[in-house]
Amino acid sequence: MYGLPTETDAAAGRYRLAFEHAVLPAWFCNTELLLTEVNEALCEMLGRPREELIGRPLAEFTHPDERTADEREIALLLSGERAACAREKQMLRPDGGKLWALVVMSVVQDEEGRPSYLVGQATDLTEHRLREKRLRHLADHDPLTGLLNRRGFGRDLRRHVSRLSRYGAKGALLMIDLDNFKGYNDANGHVGGDELLRAAAVALTARLRAGDVLGRIGGDEFAVLLPEATPEQAEVVGAALVQSVRELGRGREPAVTASIGIFCFDQHHGLSEHNAMVGADLAMYAAKHAGRDRHAPFTLWTSASASRSMSEH
Repeated sequence: MYGLPTETDAAAGRYRLAFEHAVLPAWFCNTELLLTEVNEALCEMLGRPREELIGRPLAEFTHPDERTADEREIALLLSGERAACAREKQMLRPDGGKLWALVVMSVVQDEEGRPSYLVGQATDLTEHRLREKRLRHLADHDPLTGLLNRRGFGRDLRRHVSRLSRYGAKGALLMIDLDNFKGYNDANGHVGGDELLRAAAVALTARLRAGDVLGRIGGDEFAVLLPEATPEQAEVVGAALVQSVRELGRGREPAVTASIGIFCFDQHHGLSEHNAMVGADLAMYAAKHAGRDRHAPFTLWTSASASRSMSEH
């Protein structure tokens, strides 16, 4: 009968409903990359009403860091070299906040094989990315102090050592052990011991520069990587950290201080992560053997002295 919808009309209606109510954000844009149609899921993901999206360039809602890669992908689509492209990328919310999405774009050609329009679909990965970031943080950081743990610190130390072989030896590694911590922990309980460790982390951080790396690598052991320090500068920092812990421990019962060993990355000592850890450790034991509450640089003499002290115990 005249006036009844054709099968083509019905199919178009079903497609329109599917597009509008799709769970995944989706859109159409012309070959100039202007949005021509968007669904409600895209409006929700980008935090913008439909009227703010239609007719606007897709690039406006893409993070600036992603636009060069986007331009390369669009060029491949429009040239016919690719039928579709998929990539995880950052997009923008109205307040300038970032969101991560897996974006799939494909090109639709006309009867003569020329690009007619592009179709896009996205999956919001923001929560997934945040979970990954939290897991990585937990894997590399100490939950008590928030500092890098042994794994995280070791990663940064390995990176530093790998750069030294290319750019030359520089920097220093400091190993820090809190003197009398066991006695303090026994006297004040684990709650008191944990409070002291957190306070020590804050005090040590306050004496370091932005590019320095601080980690808690054991119960009452901390480590510091000074990437740019000369031997003289490393000793100045070592003395400052000893003073910082001394001030923190003053008035506590028993008093807590720090013994710090310093290993400088120079040609004489070698460019090895293992050498650095062992050398800084031996220097730290030499500082303890010399009376605690002090710093000591690694030398062949401190190495021998510390080794004898450790064997005696």
